Amino acid sequence: MSENFVQKFVDILRGKIKIKISMEKNPLFDAKYRDELDGCLIPYMKKCKIEEIAPDIKTLILGNSHGVYGYIPDKEEFNFCMPSQDLYYSLQLYEKYRFACSNLDTVILFYSVFSPGFEVHKTSEKYRCVWYGKFFGIACTDMESEKIFQKIIKKLKCKTDKFCKSIEIPDNYRGENINSAEMLINQDNIEDAVRKRALSHFKNNIRSNNSDKYLIELSEKVKQDNHRLIVVVAPMREDYRYWLASDEVLFRDLYKISKDKQFKVLNFYGDKSFTNEDFFDYDHLNTAGADKLTKMIKESIRK
Repeated sequence: MSENFVQKFVDILRGKIKIKISMEKNPLFDAKYRDELDGCLIPYMKKCKIEEIAPDIKTLILGNSHGVYGYIPDKEEFNFCMPSQDLYYSLQLYEKYRFACSNLDTVILFYSVFSPGFEVHKTSEKYRCVWYGKFFGIACTDMESEKIFQKIIKKLKCKTDKFCKSIEIPDNYRGENINSAEMLINQDNIEDAVRKRALSHFKNNIRSNNSDKYLIELSEKVKQDNHRLIVVVAPMREDYRYWLASDEVLFRDLYKISKDKQFKVLNFYGDKSFTNEDFFDYDHLNTAGADKLTKMIKESIRK
């Protein structure tokens, strides 16, 4: 861990560097609970489509919003990434559809700075757990939270069912990002904003709850099914990376696990092929950036 990084983090903890945010939140990936059906659309669409085309899927993409915005699937692929999808839910989605996807041969998992300690049910986006329960039958790991989520599911049943009946899913939909109107970040006080975002991710990187156990279990199940697992670390903007340690430090445990479990890691974290023009905010790729990353992933897999 670099001395520069340690000093910056100590200064923040001591209050010498004030953290405040003045960016326009992107409602597509950083949404708050605005109404009862918030976050319902994408899980519903992905459930319907994967159950329709499961036997045709050869590559399954799992992970959080970095995968949502980072990978453009073709007709034999399915992007099962969703905003704030933690490693537990990635594992559970694979477990649920591993046999239905009878021609599957490759699983791609997007892994981020925050992945080692991130648990969505403990965040402001815990409402997303409601839809994992409603559409996929996946229970939260915390029983008290699960009781609350089940009450919400029952309360919203009629409203949810009515909403879902109004949705028309395109025939060629493969789980890709359907929101083309990506909001650009507010350039005012951008340094304070990116610092806060980077350090909020780092906070989860150093948590001791060992969410990597779900990655280990996923790798074992993928191997058991005679599929290959590819873990992807998406590129990040330079101003985001400035506030964090090197990727060797941030992803040290990931590399240890990959060596032990024998799966491939594609690390684009600081890849100089990506510039600010490839992002619509500090850590999410725009459409052009996603197209570039998708091609690079496929090229690396073919090697």
